[in-house]
Amino acid sequence: NNRILKRVAPLLFEAENVEGNFRYSHAMLRKNSEAIAFSGPKAISGPEKSRIQAIFGYVYDAEFRVIMAHLPLYMSVQFFNYFGSIVNYAAIGLSIFYLAEIKS
Repeated sequence: NNRILKRVAPLLFEAENVEGNFRYSHAMLRKNSEAIAFSGPKAISGPEKSRIQAIFGYVYDAEFRVIMAHLPLYMSVQFFNYFGSIVNYAAIGLSIFYLAEIKS
């Protein structure tokens, strides 16, 4: 799990950084929303619109990479949880059978 976690940590840092940039852009858009509304629909077209769409694309890509990196970590944790319970029940079952053979 530690090897998998080392791959996830930098991706989480990158995702948080990109989300912060997106939040800043969103706050600036909200701050200027009145001017944009009065300017009409063409006010948000052009380079500003493409910049905001690019930032959203970066957020989407970063989150997708984080999810894909989390998948092996999640699967390994679930496997070892499931496997641990099987080993516990097997140990209990074998001890019961072993004690039953000793008594007879």
